[in-house]
Amino acid sequence: MRKIIALPIACLLLACLFSCGAVEPVVATTIETITEITTTTEITTETTTEATTTTLPPTTTQAPTTITTTQKPTAITTATQPQNVVPKQYVGSAKSGPLTWEEYQQARGVAATLTSKYRIYPLELQVQGVYSELRAMFEAGMEYSMEAPHYADPYGYLVLKRASCAGSARTAGLCLDVLGIPWEHVNPGAFTHQWARVKVGGEYWICDPYGMYVGPEPAPYKHPYFET
Repeated sequence: MRKIIALPIACLLLACLFSCGAVEPVVATTIETITEITTTTEITTETTTEATTTTLPPTTTQAPTTITTTQKPTAITTATQPQNVVPKQYVGSAKSGPLTWEEYQQARGVAATLTSKYRIYPLELQVQGVYSELRAMFEAGMEYSMEAPHYADPYGYLVLKRASCAGSARTAGLCLDVLGIPWEHVNPGAFTHQWARVKVGGEYWICDPYGMYVGPEPAPYKHPYFET
């Protein structure tokens, strides 16, 4: 009876022991697997941490490049009228000699004195006044010359009292210029008669103290007394 009872107990105990022995390897294996997974996780974590904490190259802040261009200021030049230069229309020939600024100013002063009283008159009477004043000077003792110094410029006519028809034309022009009247020198530099041409109203006049004529021209650039 005891043997019969002992046998099942022994079998049960053996089964328990067997069960305990069977469970142990599984548990160990499971523990090892968990440990391995944990280790792998740790390695992964370390790798991730290492990847996360990878030191990036330092960022350098570079100041913007300043480009400075130096541009020279544009030079603005303006044409200026030369000072103390005698206007070309009053300069005589090479034969009559140069006309200095002082001589030109002296002649202009005489012209202003002769013509100042005609400023209040109409243009036609101003032109006639210029002719009358210069013609009166000639009749008072002018010397006609093509040899004397300044014979072809206003200084010769108004100051030296020696001039040719070229000097007479330039002198009439200077008097007209003092009055603010535009004029034109007819035949300058030519070996022929010369005079001053002036526009009066709708026609052109001749102002010629040496040629003894003041008035409308018979034809453009034609003189009533001289063939040119």
